[in-house]
Amino acid sequence: MFLFAFLLAGCFAGAQLKITSIKQNAGRDWLSFSFPFVHAANKDVGIKINAYLQQVILDNKTIETRPDKLFRQTRYINNDSIHQSGYSMINYKLGVNNTKLLSIEFEIESTGAYSTYYNQYYNFDSRTGEVVTLKDIISRRGRDSLSNYLEKERKKRISAFIKENYEDSEDSTFIKETYAGCLEKGDVEKIFIKQHSIIFYKEYCFPHVARPYDMNLDIVLNFSFLKKYFTPYGKKILTGKNY
Repeated sequence: MFLFAFLLAGCFAGAQLKITSIKQNAGRDWLSFSFPFVHAANKDVGIKINAYLQQVILDNKTIETRPDKLFRQTRYINNDSIHQSGYSMINYKLGVNNTKLLSIEFEIESTGAYSTYYNQYYNFDSRTGEVVTLKDIISRRGRDSLSNYLEKERKKRISAFIKENYEDSEDSTFIKETYAGCLEKGDVEKIFIKQHSIIFYKEYCFPHVARPYDMNLDIVLNFSFLKKYFTPYGKKILTGKNY
């Protein structure tokens, strides 16, 4: 018993949180699922993160550990007795896992009348289990500046993309109007924290049938660029420094 406790403590010593996978049909081309389960020295932290992820992504009201129960609410089912739209694939990878921060990227395929693929991103304080938002780590002045910066950079990308691919297309007006409406949403708050940078991600602007018109509008900014905007909490959780 003492040896087990000693080994478990060693698992948490370097990263604080230990992540294991709950899998169902993992590795298959269809209906393959792998979902993270967080273990923490402070059990309340693990409970908070697991409950949040399972509620938000899988619509589970309680924390499940059995694959047949974990994915039951939201997995795609199509057989003689049950037809349920839902996830046909879930996978994940860690962005950061250290003593202050945990960030997780989910790769998801959802199937109904057709299948669509997308990513979801989550950031947590490893010490408390709380979700880390842009407001937590970037000052108000910084958020305003970044919102303007991201809009300008995305407009440049879109302009170059349309000019190269669709300038003479009969759909060019539709494409320009769709992107203009999409940029109005701002989305500065949508972040994924990496080891030395933050990805300001942008979700798809076009519906599934017009997905070929979409382009990558994610913008990666290094901490060295962002540090002038960090809140005191942001400095501590991202860099461990108070510069």
